[in-house]
Amino acid sequence: MKNPEICNSVLIVEDNVDMQHLLSDIVKEAGYRPYKVSNGSKAIEKFKKFNPDIVILDIKLPNKNGFQILTEIKNIRKDAIAIIISANGDYKTEKKAMDMGVFAYFSKPFNNNELISILRKAVNTEIY
Repeated sequence: MKNPEICNSVLIVEDNVDMQHLLSDIVKEAGYRPYKVSNGSKAIEKFKKFNPDIVILDIKLPNKNGFQILTEIKNIRKDAIAIIISANGDYKTEKKAMDMGVFAYFSKPFNNNELISILRKAVNTEIY
């Protein structure tokens, strides 16, 4: 379990500005530091720079989709924890995400308190 005194960080990869702000507010409410980006290239750049504890990814993004970003992130750090939040809530997409090793998958709209709970569980997860 991680030390709660350490401020954990969350990389938010979302191209919709309003959703990006909402997710940032939720992350702050949970007690974590958000880093926000709107596309795949910036996501990889920020991931390498800040090494966040958790990555929240949308699926449909400019220049790279969430699955491509997830693959790159997992190649950089195998134990990276990712949460997918997508408007495309079909079973096939969710199954693909889970098969790729995401910690959780949420369909938009989602319950803010549920997301906070999942963030807290994810931060306290030891992946070997």
